[in-house]
Amino acid sequence: MKILLFLLIPCLLFSANYYVDKTAGDDSNDGSSGSPWEYCPGMAGWTGSATLSAGDTVFFDNADTWTGSGASILICEGGVVYVGNSWGAGTKALFQATGTFTNALGAVRMREDHPSIATELIGFEIDINDNDATGVKINDPSPGNLTGATKRIKDCEIHNGDPAAGGGLYAIKIGATQGYDTDNIEILDNLCYDFPHSCIIAYKQYASANESQIHNVLIRGNEVHTSGHGINIKNEVINCIVEFNYVHDGTECGYNIHSDNGYPGGRHVIFRYNIANK
Repeated sequence: MKILLFLLIPCLLFSANYYVDKTAGDDSNDGSSGSPWEYCPGMAGWTGSATLSAGDTVFFDNADTWTGSGASILICEGGVVYVGNSWGAGTKALFQATGTFTNALGAVRMREDHPSIATELIGFEIDINDNDATGVKINDPSPGNLTGATKRIKDCEIHNGDPAAGGGLYAIKIGATQGYDTDNIEILDNLCYDFPHSCIIAYKQYASANESQIHNVLIRGNEVHTSGHGINIKNEVINCIVEFNYVHDGTECGYNIHSDNGYPGGRHVIFRYNIANK
């Protein structure tokens, strides 16, 4: 324990809070609440020179909107907390798609983590705006292992995928492919609706047998309504708990666990204390 605390102290001593204001900010500012950025590092519109470090927290003006297509609106830095619901005169900072994201990238993407500091997305509204796109993608497409500290999506409202699109559109997708693993995910207290395939999915994809896996997933306290599956656990997802969720007004399965093409399915997956209502 002493060794762990010693390792964490340098990161925590130099952590900082930054602020992002679309209407009054400028990327040449210092990012303080009195001199906020317009975007932040990791956003498609960022023009500044600052960088974020593990332990930092970024607060978005909860009355503002950031739009985008092609590139993800936000790519999260490992170990950074992004907060959209606690600063400003609104409710939730809004990320809104204006078109499809290139190569099936999501509006928000988590592709990095930190060994001991959680990466978090808290309190955002993500409106896909009837475009052919996913809300939040975690390690999909997989550029490497994402097996460090917790990756957490909490208290977000994610909605309105393209109703005419086929498979592959999700509010939140936890992915693993190309031989890389994804571990330690929490999907908590989100509202997800109007996606044509599945709203929340943990999906280990196969290019060949016995490669990637997803481990240690908690999906808790979410409300989902959709024309597709509500919460879907697909292929080799290991140690997963799905609990205290409410899925309603769907046409497919409220809760689904399955595998495809004869590959291994989930192991140690627990569904408990959930409600499904068509």
